[in-house]
Amino acid sequence: MSAEVPNLEVVLATWNGASHLHELLLSIRAQSLKPTRLLVRDDGSTDHTREIIKESANRWPGWLIELPAKSRLGSNGNFEALLSESRAPFVALADQDDRWDPNKLKILMDTMLAATALHPAHTPLLVYSDLRLIDAEGLPLGPSFLHYQRLNPRHNSPNALSLQNVVTGCASLINRSLIEMALPLPEQVVQHDHWLALIAACKGQVLFIDQPLLSYRLHEANAVGAIGTGRAYFLERLQSWGREHGPRQRLRNCLHQAQALNKRFGEQDLAITQFQAGTPLQRLFVIATGKLHKSGFTRQLALLILLLRSLISGL
Repeated sequence: MSAEVPNLEVVLATWNGASHLHELLLSIRAQSLKPTRLLVRDDGSTDHTREIIKESANRWPGWLIELPAKSRLGSNGNFEALLSESRAPFVALADQDDRWDPNKLKILMDTMLAATALHPAHTPLLVYSDLRLIDAEGLPLGPSFLHYQRLNPRHNSPNALSLQNVVTGCASLINRSLIEMALPLPEQVVQHDHWLALIAACKGQVLFIDQPLLSYRLHEANAVGAIGTGRAYFLERLQSWGREHGPRQRLRNCLHQAQALNKRFGEQDLAITQFQAGTPLQRLFVIATGKLHKSGFTRQLALLILLLRSLISGL
């Protein structure tokens, strides 16, 4: 495959990301497998993000395309607008403050093309990799995002992904079939990459590359970030049980997303929707099957406590 490929685009959603945006843009431009277009949409930044985008668009005319933005859409809406504008058979997602390895897209694309050859046409596919961790200054913090988060990439079944996303959008490459199935995003979507991963798991395949292909920057302004897990995680979950953004509400959000999936594609036989629809005895049976699970002992223990407390009243 040549360095210039007509079938690969990158979509980048920005918001107040001036501090590290230029470094990211240079790392995308320097890819050994260079995308035909980089689509960028800013969501109402008040720093110098827009200036950096315009300067870069002038520097790389016809390659960096800035989408018009008349109103704020939030993270999900921003990526929805970008994916709707994309036209390539394969699209990679980017976050504004990361730094890509030069061979990131080539490795992702090689795996994607191999999977494409093995599946029927129109199968939704998602390929993603691990990420290394760096701080705001670019200094190393850890060799593996997944290890830091104690996430198991093998937990990529529909049931597992319905409760916990192990796929990071900025480390992902998706195909056109997945984009067409995912759009438009329902309002119940928890996070755009979670929705994409769930559809790929239910209707196609999620593939993992066990090596970091980019540096993921941890800082206070991260939209999601990496929170780790452990005793502090467990205590936080217990203390925030009834809060607006507590564990019960987060589980409800996952349920609503799964219900939106069922509405779009028909019943997907997900354990989380079976749990909510069942009687207390049926809910206990769903718990006993082990289909409702998360990565790591601490997360699983917190989930079991939450589910047991929801036996009578539901989620």
